[in-house]
Order: sequence, then structure tokens, then C-alpha cells
Amino acid sequence: MKAGALIDTPERVARRVVEGKQGKQEEEPEYDVVIIGGGTAGCVLAARLSEDPKVRVLLLEAGGSSKAVLFSRIPAAYKYVMHSKHDYDLYTEPQEHANDEKKYWPRGKLLGGCSAINAMMFHAGAPTDYDEWAKICGRHDWSDKEFRKYLLKFEKYSPHTKYPVDTSLRGSSGPVDVGYFGFCTKASSNWIEACANIGIPKTPDVNTSAGSLG
Repeated sequence: MKAGALIDTPERVARRVVEGKQGKQEEEPEYDVVIIGGGTAGCVLAARLSEDPKVRVLLLEAGGSSKAVLFSRIPAAYKYVMHSKHDYDLYTEPQEHANDEKKYWPRGKLLGGCSAINAMMFHAGAPTDYDEWAKICGRHDWSDKEFRKYLLKFEKYSPHTKYPVDTSLRGSSGPVDVGYFGFCTKASSNWIEACANIGIPKTPDVNTSAGSLG
């Protein structure tokens, strides 16, 4: 953030004044906007608002920074973040259509929120979902067509020679690097081939307006 601060320890903002060296009271910094929760949305909002140098932004996060949480940056080790101090470890309420069971619902308790405990996976979602939201809410700006503008602005796609896609449909100058790993297990390759043999089309890129069906 260009103008702002991250506070990850509540005691740093619990007092309104602090004692100076001469026994005088020094006022704490003042902010125009205080964002409580440094999850995925909170971080984006703080970054966007602080693009204006005249706006002072304070982002509060209970869980602290994720820089020292090594497992949050190792896709194969993400399970070790689950049920840890970096996870709010929530469970859903029993629901009729879920066999009246409670389901584990991990929620990140660190800077970046759930985006820091999701095995570094990135999926834009199905275009039909956004179009349905637009229809339900009566808001065209929620449609997939409008959403794609922000997705392209958000991402910086890095091509992989083993996973060719149409890069013209991906963002190239956004703040977040995304890309395909390029590795596919033999079992996965056989599964994809079997699907193609029975008429299920292969979708080379699930993060475009073409959707993820296939």
C-alpha cells in the first residue's frame, strides 16, 4: 500500500495515546479508512483505496502476516495449515440436504485470508454463476462480461510451454501472478483421455469466458 499501515497486534491500537519521552502524550496516527480483516477482499480494498496518496488506510488483521507460514506457499503441504492457528476452523450448521451433518469450513486467519491457505489454487469461477447473480440482483455489472474486465486487470498470466492456452484471453499486467503448473500425473492424463473418448470436450483453460465445463 502506498499510504497506509498493517496492524496485526491489537495492543498496538488499543490505546488512544502513548507516553512520549518527556512524559507528554503523543496522539496515535489518524486514518481516513479502517478496514477490519485482512482477508482476500480486505487486502484488495486496502490496496485500491491507498492508491490515492491523500487517503490514509489502516488494515487490521487478527492473524498476522503469512510470510513466515511456509506451508501456505507449498501447494502439496496446504493440509498442514488446516486446523492450525492460521485457520478459524469453522463448521457449518447441520443442514437437511447435507444429511444433517456439520461440514468443516476452513477460513484463513492470517494476512490474505483464505487465499493464503488454499494450496495456491486460482479459479475465476463459472461464467454462468456471475450471469445468474446479475439476473437475481438485477445488476448487469455483476455479469460475466463485466466481471472479466476486472479479472484481466487483476492477473498477470505466465504461460507454460507444457500447457498452451490462448493468452489473448488472459491478463498480462495485473498485480497477481497466475499460471498453470504444467505437470499432469499419468492417472490424470488417462482420465482426460477417457473423457474425450466418450465425447466430453477438453477445456484447455478453465479461467476464461468459455467456462470450465469439459
